[in-house]
Amino acid sequence: MSEGETACQYCGISYLLLRKYERMEEHVLGLEKELSQRKIYADERPGLLAQIASLTETQRQSLETIAGLEEKAQAAREETRKAVLALDEMRTKHGRAQSVLDESARVSTARQERIAGLMQGLTDIRCELLQQRQQICNAKDEVKKSLHLTPPLFTGPRTINFSRECIQTLKPHIVATVLTLCKKDATAHVHAAQSRHQSEINALLTQLDSAREALRERSRHETSVSCTTSSGRGWSLRIMFGRSKNLEREREKFEDRNRDLDERLRAHKDQSWRETQGMQQHVIALEAKLYAKEAELREMLEKFRSERRSLEDGDAALGNANRALAQKDVGGIEWGWVVTKKARRAPSPYGATFNTPLAVQEQLRVLERTVRDLHQTMHGLRAERQKTVDAHQSRVKQLQDKFLEDIKEAGRFEAEKREKEVRRALESEKDDALKQLRMSLQMEFDLAQERLERQLDAMKVAKQHAELQASRECGRVEEEWSRRHAVVTEQMNKLRASNAADFEHYQSQIRALEEQVAMASTRAPTTASADHERSIQELRASLATRDAEIGFLKDTVRLECEERMGLVAELAQIRRAPSLPVVDTHLAPAGEPPRSKSGRADPPPPLDPEARSYQAMSKAANSIKVQKLAKSSSSRKLSGTTMPPLVRSSSSFLQS
Repeated sequence: MSEGETACQYCGISYLLLRKYERMEEHVLGLEKELSQRKIYADERPGLLAQIASLTETQRQSLETIAGLEEKAQAAREETRKAVLALDEMRTKHGRAQSVLDESARVSTARQERIAGLMQGLTDIRCELLQQRQQICNAKDEVKKSLHLTPPLFTGPRTINFSRECIQTLKPHIVATVLTLCKKDATAHVHAAQSRHQSEINALLTQLDSAREALRERSRHETSVSCTTSSGRGWSLRIMFGRSKNLEREREKFEDRNRDLDERLRAHKDQSWRETQGMQQHVIALEAKLYAKEAELREMLEKFRSERRSLEDGDAALGNANRALAQKDVGGIEWGWVVTKKARRAPSPYGATFNTPLAVQEQLRVLERTVRDLHQTMHGLRAERQKTVDAHQSRVKQLQDKFLEDIKEAGRFEAEKREKEVRRALESEKDDALKQLRMSLQMEFDLAQERLERQLDAMKVAKQHAELQASRECGRVEEEWSRRHAVVTEQMNKLRASNAADFEHYQSQIRALEEQVAMASTRAPTTASADHERSIQELRASLATRDAEIGFLKDTVRLECEERMGLVAELAQIRRAPSLPVVDTHLAPAGEPPRSKSGRADPPPPLDPEARSYQAMSKAANSIKVQKLAKSSSSRKLSGTTMPPLVRSSSSFLQS
């Protein structure tokens, strides 16, 4: 159409031109939009290039981080191995501690036995003392009788009574002291060992129980979440796989934490042991100082005692001197009075007076001053000694209280500090491990999801193929076994009909022969006895042969039924296991293994114990029946009889 033909009758504008104009406008708009997009791309291109470079750098850093994490994982595995060795060593130490505890228990038992022995010895000593007392009394009586001594002059009973009273008085104290010391030593040793090992065992068991409980709670939570959120077989498999991986890592993480806690516990125990050793050494040093101070005090006491003894000796000497001086004063006064009287009468040629009493009094005053000074010095030394003892005792008590307070403060601060450090380290390790675990779990989840999807597709295809092949094989096997069953049923019907006819025929023959035997026995019992006996034996042999044939036919029928049941069981097994290779069992010869459709001899499918026992019983029954048939055929050949054709055909069929 032309533009004039498409013109509007009202405005005269051609519809064709209008359409071209609209298309032109649309094309221009598209070009403008593309141009704007190109401008935006030109503006954004440097940023995109920078982002690509940054992403490349991030990838390189992530690869380096992965390499570092692999190295850390290797180091962690090495630490895990060392921790396992340390745990074994700890168990060995625990066994040794248990053996030490048992040894201490044995030692305490031995000490108790020893105490019992000492008690028995004391009892024996008491008995001996009683015997000696009796002997002494007897000896006393003999001495009284022999020497005729009076009772007041004999002091033996008094001495014996005194020694007996001393022994009776000291015996409970000695026994109680020995028992107390032994029991205290044994109980202190046992309680210390038990408390130490029990505290270590309880701490380890508490940590292990907490780790196991946390792992159990996490596994229950993960199981409940996986069960509630599963929406399909593939999704549930992926979730279970991922959760199992997660739980395994969590278990490893808890084991690592447990080993770390064990190591820190051992380090804390070592440090506490070292601190305890240092404190014990400090206490030993303080005790040594106390012993030194006590030795000094003892020396001072000895010195004071010696000075006191010397003072007492001086007091005694002073008393003696005073008494002597008193006596001398009396004599001197008398002698001085006489001398004065003589001097008055006759003066001394030397021109000096004799002043002996004054010198003695001066000496007495000096001695009294010395005694007073010594008494004052002694009182001062005693007071100083008491002050020194009190000061030392108060100082020792202060040191003991300070030592106990320092131990308590150090234990509390150290425990709080260690707890804070452990919590801080565990929180940081938990955060790092959770981040790494999220990344690794996401990657593994994606990979496992893809792999499981591929496996599910392959399994679906294989299942469809196996089901189709199994249905075909089951149909073919059912047709084959139905055909064989029909053939066997027909043969069995023929055998039953022929056996019934033969049985009727033989029964009629037996009745006729019995009638002939009866008639012959009534006619000539003496002439034909040998012939009758021979005919009776032949009839019995024929009856036994027929009975054997009938039993053989019954066994054949039973074997056929058992074979059919075995075939039905094999068919059910083939239906239960459709993925097994298809086997052509109806074309294989009797002595060769079954072959598959590819022509290669496949191994027979595994049978359960019931099927194997059933096959063994069937083979044994077949071999027994073949042997019976062979024996019966040989006996017939020897006796000149032949096997009926129907029985021969059945035996050949059974052999085949």
